[in-house]
Amino acid sequence: MLKTGLGSALVVDGNIMPMELGHFPYKAGTYETISSSTTWSLAAATSRSWTRCRQAAGPETTRSHSAAGLFCGKETGAGEPPPAPPIIAVIAKELKEVPMPVADYAQYCQMLDRAQKGRFAYPAINVTSLTTANAVLKGLADSKSDGFIQVSTGGGAFASGAGVKDMALGAISIAEHVHRAAARYPIYVALHTDHCQADKLETFVMPLVEETERRRAAGKPNLFNSHMFDGSALPLKENLDIAVKLLERFTKSDLILEIEAGVVGGEEDGVRASAGAKLYTTPEDTLEVARRLKAVPGARYLLAATFGNVHGVYKPGQVKLKPSILKECQDAVVAAFGEAARFHLVFHGGSGSELGDIHEALDYGVVKMNVDTDMQYAFTRAIADHCFRNYDGVLRVDGEVGSKKAYDPRSYLALAEKAMAARVVRATTELRSAGTTMMR
Repeated sequence: MLKTGLGSALVVDGNIMPMELGHFPYKAGTYETISSSTTWSLAAATSRSWTRCRQAAGPETTRSHSAAGLFCGKETGAGEPPPAPPIIAVIAKELKEVPMPVADYAQYCQMLDRAQKGRFAYPAINVTSLTTANAVLKGLADSKSDGFIQVSTGGGAFASGAGVKDMALGAISIAEHVHRAAARYPIYVALHTDHCQADKLETFVMPLVEETERRRAAGKPNLFNSHMFDGSALPLKENLDIAVKLLERFTKSDLILEIEAGVVGGEEDGVRASAGAKLYTTPEDTLEVARRLKAVPGARYLLAATFGNVHGVYKPGQVKLKPSILKECQDAVVAAFGEAARFHLVFHGGSGSELGDIHEALDYGVVKMNVDTDMQYAFTRAIADHCFRNYDGVLRVDGEVGSKKAYDPRSYLALAEKAMAARVVRATTELRSAGTTMMR
């Protein structure tokens, strides 16, 4: 299926079909306007490309010259004259194949399967602004790695502005920016939302799902690719009861669900794990997860199984990771339900982890690792460095006026973006995803 670019439109039988980041609903072929005898070839569609088209100037009568006998997407027999020509707007005189880097459902699934088979993982970076989103795109492109851009409840609230604090609005704003900006980068990115507890589902995840449902009804691609429901603070049965209902709805819109069984320690977005939290997922937990979620036909999901991991960064020796727990859980599920039930696992709290623990986790099926704290530090460290080096320019000291170039936010935010992008490159190297992009 061909995909058309921003602002293009198609007129078929007098009906205007806006194609803003949507799908061209006809098959590949060659079309010629009778009036001008100018030919347009629609290249064979692939899941990795789309067609950037200009706004149609007006309707013209067209007929097919496709070797396959395709006329506006309608098949005709070999040598059979085309049907009566409908009125169709000429989409473009010049068709240019360009990347479509926000993954669709098939590409997302392929990303996960390739990572599991290749024993690597994609970095999943939380962003809170256009600047941090741009840093992730740049870092992924520099390392030739696909990856995840994700937004948390706190990140969404921040992005909407201090005077609004609407977590869903902020997430939508960031996602729409990524859909546009990512077209300039030769990698695929998946858009995801991070931890969302049960009490925030109706104000965060569900408005985003509804936005995707509206977009799909209008022929547009999904806004986000996947969402996380964090029911780890609930009893497992209640956690999975909610997860199953979400998964049933998600599957109808090609959305992937991430859930958590067990609790990631530490604190994120003001949510701190309790002192007595269950920091290690058991094989029994994962058997129940597999039993409940595999019952949803055609569903795809990710599991954040915990093995002592925590949010934040701690001094060496304070965090005791046990990646072998992941192997035990995978082995139990495969033995009970077969190889097809093997989980695509998520490693939360990846910042500051020992490289040996990371690689062992990858060997056991981790395909996505969240890296937030290390990115925050890289971003802020560059700003602090700028301020220290240029303190008398950033500040108005001893009656002086400072330096506009030093305190212009663009000066230090550009440095922060560059530093964060470099940290993304390092993450892809550690996760073995560097050089693995599906964009060829």
